[in-house]
Amino acid sequence: MGYQFTLRLNRVITGEEFAALGKAGCTGFTMTTYSLPLDDSVVTQIDADTEAANLAEAIQAGLDAVNAVPDLRVSTLDVPSQPSGLP
Repeated sequence: MGYQFTLRLNRVITGEEFAALGKAGCTGFTMTTYSLPLDDSVVTQIDADTEAANLAEAIQAGLDAVNAVPDLRVSTLDVPSQPSGLP
């Protein structure tokens, strides 16, 4: 089942770092830049639409991939309502 969530990172990442996230398991993710409203800082936002056994496993895979890139951290995690998988 596909799960959706957003990871907002602590800084802007490079294309090479985004590729490293993919190698570390971030598949089905798209990358955009995001301006923080309070101080106009620009960070990277990663939107996930990924397959996993459950939502917790999907989020953990994203967090583990971010931890694989030096000096990169997740600042916020947004999780919208998810499909129940029921017919």
